[in-house]
Amino acid sequence: MKRLKALEEGAHNWKRAENIRAYLFAVETKAAREDGSIASESEFGQWIAWARHKADWSDPIINTECPVLDKE
Repeated sequence: MKRLKALEEGAHNWKRAENIRAYLFAVETKAAREDGSIASESEFGQWIAWARHKADWSDPIINTECPVLDKE
C-alpha cells in the first residue's frame, strides 16, 4: 500500500509540473506575441525562470533542489 501511495504521489507531482510548464508556455507565447521578446533580466523574465525552477523541483523525474522549499 505504501508503494502504491508513493507511485500515485509521484504521478500527481509529475502532472502538476507538466501543467505548470504548459501554463508557462502559454504565458510566454502570449507575451512574445504582444511584446516581441522577453528579456531574461526583466521582472517577467525572472518570474518565468523562477516558475520553471519550481516546476522542475516538483517533478519527481527531474527532482531539482530548492534550498527554501526543501526545508519544508
